[in-house]
Amino acid sequence: MHIFLIRHGQSIANTGENYPQRLPDHLVSLTEEGIQQARENGEWLANYCKEKNIDLSNARIWRSPYLRTRQTSEEFNKFLNIKDIREDITLIEQQFGLLDSVPDEEWANQFPIENAEKIFSVIPGNFLLVFFRRFFGQITIQIVKRMIQAQTAQSPNTTCYSTQC
Repeated sequence: MHIFLIRHGQSIANTGENYPQRLPDHLVSLTEEGIQQARENGEWLANYCKEKNIDLSNARIWRSPYLRTRQTSEEFNKFLNIKDIREDITLIEQQFGLLDSVPDEEWANQFPIENAEKIFSVIPGNFLLVFFRRFFGQITIQIVKRMIQAQTAQSPNTTCYSTQC
């Protein structure tokens, strides 16, 4: 089994274009550059699979129901022609609640208590990570856990609980 993880292309949230519109996260679209990135990734993946003789006839695309992930998968799938496309709400990235469309530099001013809640974690190699559980959001480890939960839900016979499966 081959698993390819593809992140959505550049979105208007990445460029800050959504801030004046105050769009909720699920309605954030790709920029023109993000659409181009998705196309380039699709072309690269199609070539990679061809070079490695990876059969995509039984392939499946899993995506979140967010606009930018739909747009990304539609663009890269133009090169892959995968018919089985499914959506799963557990694949959504982060929920910012009231912070949707609020620039990061404004968080501390608008939500000082939540901004002050930080969790520090030292991982092997003396690398210090600062995990900031955003207001109505999640820390990185929660994203990893959600990916594993989605994988095991789709393959209930698996005994692997790692992103290394």
